[in-house]
Amino acid sequence: FYLIALFLLRRAIPTADESRLQIGALFGALFFSVHPLRTESVAWATERRDVLSGTFVFLSLRYYLQHACGENSGRARVKAALLFACAVLSRESAAAFMPALLILDVYPLKRLPPAPLQWLRREHRTVLYEKLPFFFIALFGTVMAAAATLYSLPPEGAQPMGFSSRLAMFVYGLAFYLKKTVWPFNLAPLYELDSSFSLSSPSAISGALLLAGLASAAVMLRRRLPALAAAGLAYLLFLLPTLGIAHTLSMIYDRYSYFACLGWALCAAGAAVFIVDWAEKKAENFSLA
Repeated sequence: FYLIALFLLRRAIPTADESRLQIGALFGALFFSVHPLRTESVAWATERRDVLSGTFVFLSLRYYLQHACGENSGRARVKAALLFACAVLSRESAAAFMPALLILDVYPLKRLPPAPLQWLRREHRTVLYEKLPFFFIALFGTVMAAAATLYSLPPEGAQPMGFSSRLAMFVYGLAFYLKKTVWPFNLAPLYELDSSFSLSSPSAISGALLLAGLASAAVMLRRRLPALAAAGLAYLLFLLPTLGIAHTLSMIYDRYSYFACLGWALCAAGAAVFIVDWAEKKAENFSLA
């Protein structure tokens, strides 16, 4: 993840000093790897699939980025697709990385324009065609995950949830991981599920307000801070298959944040670059006289 973060930071902040980029990438890698929300994925035997899938995802991304910048392009793309297949076989939710590649192609790689309708133009079709192997691999993973959800029995003690409750759980989960990323306290392996939980519940309303505020900020700052919009889209993309869909005993699970918070870790890496730059400039101008 450090190598991936360093590559993306070089593209996003091309004017920054290399040493500052390395500090930012290191901070982003540590922010992701030692964050308390990673505990379930690392410590639980049943969640080793997160770490295994993540290893293949990072390797696949590494080769994809090599291909995107023209380094050993053909072989790098084949390796990226094969490693992506290994990631999906390790855990089906890794399929979300296929559309996430399109987000990276928009920013910071800038291989595609921000407007999706323009992607169909002739000069951009090559970037879309190269995604076909990733698309079919992701489709396989999505079908398998859907089949497992449809044919799995609800856990003993699970309460039936209506559409309103599931939608409220989805909104609550999106806001929950954002808040716990900033303030990772009072985490638990199980968060009590209330069958009466709905969109009118106070926690669902507060979560919706938080998401609305963040979405508004991402839209207004999309030109000045495109990383915020990119990270937000990736965050939503990775959580879509997990929250409020399957039968469950808990409202949310900490482990669902494993892939979803990668974008926020990259944002933290970029922020660290600017903070180090600002601190160094302040230190140069500092005087005791």
